[in-house]
Amino acid sequence: MSEDEIVDAVSRLGPCRLVVITGGNPAMYDLERLVTLLTLMGKTVHVETQGTIRQGWLRLADLVTISPKANGPQSTIAAASPNLRDAVGNIVGIIGDPDFPLTVNISGVTVDGADVASEAGVLYLDAMGSYSRSRVTDVVTSMGPNAFSIPGGYRSAQLGYGLAQVTAATVTPAQTGTRVLTIDASRVDGYNTAAKVRRVK
Repeated sequence: MSEDEIVDAVSRLGPCRLVVITGGNPAMYDLERLVTLLTLMGKTVHVETQGTIRQGWLRLADLVTISPKANGPQSTIAAASPNLRDAVGNIVGIIGDPDFPLTVNISGVTVDGADVASEAGVLYLDAMGSYSRSRVTDVVTSMGPNAFSIPGGYRSAQLGYGLAQVTAATVTPAQTGTRVLTIDASRVDGYNTAAKVRRVK
């Protein structure tokens, strides 16, 4: 369907308020015009993506869900030796430098682990900012009686943090000001090790 055909079909649905764009990976396409047209129609636009492709038009959506896709049983993006300070194995990573931290504000995003073992749902590594009106869920892959033996399972060796803020610095960074991460009106559930953690040197 073309964008115009989609807009026409949505307008014929009547009083629907929510339009969800999903299937495959919508971020593979330039959907800026479609999202803009739907927004101008007064629709709330929710986009579901696996998070492997960044598109500028995602900022136009009211809600974005990032959910990695499992490629079989016991799928993992976590490193063999989990370490939050190496920037590997996280669903969303905001990666700064110990001496030059990034400031990133995230709002209206759902991060869903979707049965994929990860070290963290959202990692602020040498970064600060805010996480608001958002959710991190299902970073743990199993809560069953033997979950500890499954990658990403509850009480397994994988970290499985919901939301974490850490530094890679091994010495006190040159820029020593406080790095604040404000969490507001957000929910973290379905995690392994901890919902929220802040580690500094």
